[in-house]
Amino acid sequence: MRAEYGQQIPVRIEVLSPKNQRLTRYFFCGNPAIDDYFRLEAADDATAVTYLVIDENDEKLLAALTISCSAIFLSKKQQFSTLMSAIEVVYFAVDVEYQGLRYRPGDRRSLSHYLFSYLIEMMRDISREHVGAAKIVLYSVPEAWHFYKRLGFIPFTGGMYGDRGTFVRDCVPMYFDLN
Repeated sequence: MRAEYGQQIPVRIEVLSPKNQRLTRYFFCGNPAIDDYFRLEAADDATAVTYLVIDENDEKLLAALTISCSAIFLSKKQQFSTLMSAIEVVYFAVDVEYQGLRYRPGDRRSLSHYLFSYLIEMMRDISREHVGAAKIVLYSVPEAWHFYKRLGFIPFTGGMYGDRGTFVRDCVPMYFDLN
């Protein structure tokens, strides 16, 4: 039975493993390429770690987050480029059943908003304890960049650049300052 508000859903976060990979089988975020990544590739991706957000009421995959080490490059005129270490959000997706679900009565923010805010704090802890990243970087699909902007992400400016691959061609590069 679907909860009326996100605050009613008890969740736990686990690293994707052979034990919980079955949960990805029925995950559907509305983007077939992302769904396929979580189902078929995430478990074997040696360049990233995937976290599953599980609805404990239904033992259902509510959302998934894949992160990796990355950097943002800054080019300065007549100088070498410098880089800022970053944690990259490779994928963040919410199952369609939970998309748009308000967190609590009278709150305009969604469960996705609160969940991603929590995941930012998790990445902040990972940075402090393990990798020392200065930023979180992501390449937002055009229809989601307003969501990330409301969470404090800023589009790249001036001489900032990052991944230039085909995968991110139509995406909006954005960053969040962890300091």
